[in-house]
Amino acid sequence: MKQILLNYDNSSSLPLYEQLYLNIKNQIISGDIKAGEKIPSIRFLATNLSVSVTTIMQSYNQLLAEGYIFSKPGSGYYVESGISNNSSNSILTSQEAEEDFHKDETPYINDDEVFDFNKWKKCSNKIFTEYSDSLLFESDIKGEYNLRLEISKYLRQSRGVNTKPENIIISAGTQQIAFHLGRILKKDDVNFIALESPGYSPVKSMFSEASFNTVDIPVSASGIEIKMLPSNLKSAVYVNPSNQFPTGVVMPAGRRYEILEWAYNNNCYVIEDDYNSELRYFGQPLPPIKSLDSNDRVIYLGSFSSTLFSAIKVSYMVLTDKLTKVFDDMTQNYTQTCSKAEQLTLALYMREGYYYTAIKKKRSLYTKKLQQAIVSFSKYGKDNIKLINKKSGLSLTIIVATKKAPDMLVTDAKNIGIRTYYIEALSSNNEIALSLYYSSIPVNMIDSKINELCNIWL
Repeated sequence: MKQILLNYDNSSSLPLYEQLYLNIKNQIISGDIKAGEKIPSIRFLATNLSVSVTTIMQSYNQLLAEGYIFSKPGSGYYVESGISNNSSNSILTSQEAEEDFHKDETPYINDDEVFDFNKWKKCSNKIFTEYSDSLLFESDIKGEYNLRLEISKYLRQSRGVNTKPENIIISAGTQQIAFHLGRILKKDDVNFIALESPGYSPVKSMFSEASFNTVDIPVSASGIEIKMLPSNLKSAVYVNPSNQFPTGVVMPAGRRYEILEWAYNNNCYVIEDDYNSELRYFGQPLPPIKSLDSNDRVIYLGSFSSTLFSAIKVSYMVLTDKLTKVFDDMTQNYTQTCSKAEQLTLALYMREGYYYTAIKKKRSLYTKKLQQAIVSFSKYGKDNIKLINKKSGLSLTIIVATKKAPDMLVTDAKNIGIRTYYIEALSSNNEIALSLYYSSIPVNMIDSKINELCNIWL
């Protein structure tokens, strides 16, 4: 990757971004930066040159517009071929860049502002240099104690959940957590799972594949309908009380107490998936059901994928005391699936206070993104796009009035770098519901991308 030096003149009438643009442009034309060569990321260059990210972004946008560089989503920026006065120096063409080892296959737009990997690398390096001996041994079956301790402290401070590290089980992603939870519940003679409808379909598939009997319970404006839950039948109910997917409904305090009463009276469990609870942008989040539970009937699920970065597959569950004993009795059939190095890095990252800082930064950044997305859809969506679930999380649920097929809408969005998912449960013949991930789009691109998307769709 070519190092870029910026020799700028404070007395010049040209803005700093234009000076940088001309500097890079001249190096490309002269062949100092060769065709196909990768240039530094926006964040990296901003840090090295001690200038703002906005300045670098403006320079790169101009180079993109004029065809001097091209962008590979998820991989970075590369120099276009056929420009240099000394084209024989070309080391990599646009086509050859497809085979770059560092290339990410994702076709979607990414925002470097979403996560600061420098602090993560700092923690990771410390684990590999100062605690490398511990990596020579397998991880604790429940997960690394240091990480479980940090999670218990975080839950107490941020979510009002009092728990012990012994009750926390770490696993590699939500699917693994659901798989192991299913085995634990079966051991406690739970064979029936109630699910929110509409709800998160992969969860239903996971429980069905684990041979549970499942039933769909309607979700109203106040959350799942408690009166329709099974009675006198040992079962569990899976809920997203803080940000129900896909409706965005927040379960009010009264209904949270109602569901606890149902669980206690019927010897049942509440499985509370508290994903995205920290990413709420309007109003204060309600305390989780787990924090209100005085009878130890709630199993609490959490994940780091949305609050850190999506590639980190570290999820956890907080079991009741009874179910912790069930798990302890079956550990001979269980192996820890989550990387020990990743667990220890995350534990240190949390202990150093970086996790709290990262969440605060994301909340601020995503608030701006969400507000811009709402404004842009209002401006370009006309009367053909309605927005729901617009107070928290990483995505908007949108209803598009169209005769286009759902897969065509998803493909149209993908072609311009926007990730969407079809929500069949909220769709009808002429209204297609989609979950649209605005969170990965840089703030300064949201308006133009939504404009482009609406022009394609409508």
